Amino acid sequence: MAITAVATTTTNFDTLHDEIMDMDRSIRYSAVLNKAGERVCGGYRKKGITPLLNDEELRMVHFYAGQRWNTRKNIEHRIGKTRYAMAEYDRLKRMTFPIDENHLLTVTTETDADHQKIIAAVLNLIKRHFSD
Repeated sequence: MAITAVATTTTNFDTLHDEIMDMDRSIRYSAVLNKAGERVCGGYRKKGITPLLNDEELRMVHFYAGQRWNTRKNIEHRIGKTRYAMAEYDRLKRMTFPIDENHLLTVTTETDADHQKIIAAVLNLIKRHFSD
């Protein structure tokens, strides 16, 4: 799957975020991050979500997500490109996806979410919005 930077506009990111938030009620949060781990767009579901992290903690999580993604890139030449990464915590699941060379998508869900279904759907959305 070839991903291009040409198609990455704020409008595309906003559309991606909206479609992700509409796909499953168990999705708590969706955000597009730049290389520095700064949020470009996105946020929490508007209703029914109490954030588990304050703004500073969320910025820190975004920064570290960007750092981990850059670390993964160091071995891609041997094992192939990373399609996504997932971590399951006691209180949520977090998935991270590459959009292009400069942007990541991070999605968090409730712990009982069907993460396999969500991952497949998110990969399809990224492909539809950002592939050649």
